Amino acid sequence: MSNTDTLNLREAADILKIHVKTAEDMAREGTIPAAKIGRAYVFMRRDVVRFAEQAINKQTADRILKRSPKRVRKVSTPQVRVAH
Repeated sequence: MSNTDTLNLREAADILKIHVKTAEDMAREGTIPAAKIGRAYVFMRRDVVRFAEQAINKQTADRILKRSPKRVRKVSTPQVRVAH
């Protein structure tokens, strides 16, 4: 395992583009996998990236589902006439 496989609190917050306190709260609550070793939280880079990917995918899907479909005009008479 190389040194870049783990992140400290500030590095994890930087990747997620959030405040360090928010990252600490999320680690404490278990929202993001982390371990407190001594006084410091330690994150696995892959867990932080996976968390970001899942959040992006979920929020994108939610936005797509909230879009209203284009209005479809009701047709009172048939659009296609059949010649007999």
